[in-house]
Amino acid sequence: MSKIRVFITSVILISMLTVGSFAVDNEMIFINGEEVILTNSIITTESNVYLSLRELGEVLGYEIKWDALTLEVILVNDDDDEFRFKNGENIARSKLENYSMKSPVFIDNGKSYIPLNAVVDVFGMKLSIVNDVYSINKFEGEMIESQSMSRLYELAKENSEALKTAERNVDRYDVTQDNAQDNLGSTAPASTGNSAEDAARLALYQNYYAQGIGLEMSKKTVVSTEEKIFNTLYSAVEKVLYETEKLEIAELNAEVSETTHKQNNLKFELGLISQLDVENSEVTLESAKRQFEIQKLTVENAWVDLNEMVGFESDKRYTFDYKMTMEKLEDRDVERHIDYVIKKSPDLWNLEQQISLAENSVRFYVFNSSSDPFDAEEIDVSLARINLKSAKDGYEESQRTMFNSIVTLEESDGLLAQKVIEAENAYKLASQNYEVGLATELNVKTATLALENAKLNQLDNVKTYLSTIRLYEKPWIAQ
Repeated sequence: MSKIRVFITSVILISMLTVGSFAVDNEMIFINGEEVILTNSIITTESNVYLSLRELGEVLGYEIKWDALTLEVILVNDDDDEFRFKNGENIARSKLENYSMKSPVFIDNGKSYIPLNAVVDVFGMKLSIVNDVYSINKFEGEMIESQSMSRLYELAKENSEALKTAERNVDRYDVTQDNAQDNLGSTAPASTGNSAEDAARLALYQNYYAQGIGLEMSKKTVVSTEEKIFNTLYSAVEKVLYETEKLEIAELNAEVSETTHKQNNLKFELGLISQLDVENSEVTLESAKRQFEIQKLTVENAWVDLNEMVGFESDKRYTFDYKMTMEKLEDRDVERHIDYVIKKSPDLWNLEQQISLAENSVRFYVFNSSSDPFDAEEIDVSLARINLKSAKDGYEESQRTMFNSIVTLEESDGLLAQKVIEAENAYKLASQNYEVGLATELNVKTATLALENAKLNQLDNVKTYLSTIRLYEKPWIAQ
């Protein structure tokens, strides 16, 4: 999305304490250093500042249209970017996604007004407020780019020391197996023996066999390491997306707490509530502010972890071509899936090869040698089989447990989706009441906060579902 460089300065002189709203005339804006006088006044409410939607769109380079069918104001620019706004709603709709604003659009004297912070929430610009001076600027530096998950995956593989080590081990086993083949020659042991020569040949054969296992296992390790990188990458991206959503909610919660505290101060002055009520709302406000600061650090740490994984600078930011959505598991046959996982598991394959090595020690056992007793070699075979069975049993149990978790998460998604619908209805009612003067802006913000929390709960469930699905399909990536 292209954005013109914009600088807007609005000086608002607040000379009264009121819960209502008031207009400030002759507002000045600066576009590329040139002064422009707004035709429509800026409107200030108890907790927000509003500009004319038409004028804000025009100064940002958008053409203004009206959709009589949907009753929406449409902003369109030269790049065919489009945003739709509707009276009483705090959602801006684009062709690709919806953007939440902290306050709804409203109409005053026949003109639509939009909250000033929409320049951040919708248009991706920077807003700063210093001494009641509002400055809006195009994001400095390069525009935030979009990264495809496929590119991030390739970068993560290129940056992975574990993968480089796994690939080098393949090369190493290539060399050691060739050397073992040369040492063994063309004749392998045929049966048990008694001589030192038989013992030497068995040792060479076992070494050759072990190197072959090592080579195949190193190749499987390369594949499983790539699969682990895939899982870790998606988990890291999902954490960034989820924690960013939590940050927006934490900010909104702080705003609601601040507005509530201001109203409580007014109520106290009017004798409507006690000093304790004011103090409690102040504690709530301070707690909300601290939580907001903590969440900012959490988001920063999530970005640092992701960027370290793909080899970017820690402060690099970008968008993704990926959204967390629940796509229900298609294959519901658990037993068939368990058989598939057991056949595909590189760890179980390695345990099976250890049984073969132990069986070779029995099959080609050299009597009268300095090796372990024959009975001990047979016990080694039994132990290897026990290890394999135990690992398979563990796989089966974990797969059934994860499948049950998947079913539970799918059922929870339906319940959480219903909670979102209920919160949306409550928000719409609050917006409608606000439009006709039966609700305050705080009521709308509180309903918005409840809606965003309901969405976050559903997103958290989806995030858990996606990570569980990845482990269910390839349980070895957790090791």
